[in-house]
Amino acid sequence: MVLPPPASMCVIDHANADGTDIDWESPCSPARNDPVKITCGEFRAVADVGSKCPTDTANFVLLLKELRAGLGPSAYISVASQAAEKGMRDEDVKAASAYLDSWHVMSYDYSVSDLSGAAAAMMSPNAPLYNPDPPALQMSINQTVHNYLSAGTVLRQYRAVMFHA
Repeated sequence: MVLPPPASMCVIDHANADGTDIDWESPCSPARNDPVKITCGEFRAVADVGSKCPTDTANFVLLLKELRAGLGPSAYISVASQAAEKGMRDEDVKAASAYLDSWHVMSYDYSVSDLSGAAAAMMSPNAPLYNPDPPALQMSINQTVHNYLSAGTVLRQYRAVMFHA
């Protein structure tokens, strides 16, 4: 169990909210040590031990199942989801969809700063509808939604593409 239903209900009730949006960051991600800019001249190394797969995937679906059971059928539950196909697989979108009202695809996934090689040599468009010309990153909203639909989600669950600055 991730959270007892009374605890999850307490959070939603306290905020007088109609539901929640889950941002499950990087399931199945590798360990890394990243420099984080603290001020214009100060950086700090931040260690991330990574996550555990397939446990992350199973726990993600379990969290959504328990949220739905605890919040009830009238609560709105959405997920800020990854655009990349690997992230989609790591979230088990087919199983997760049973407990969701909508998926919100994160638009910044289309022009990430940690690319290498030819894709990093060119700034990619932010949230392109269709794949841009090479050498830009070959990924688009069209491709992402088709990947999600092929994985077993349903079209009615797509409400928006999230834009992050």
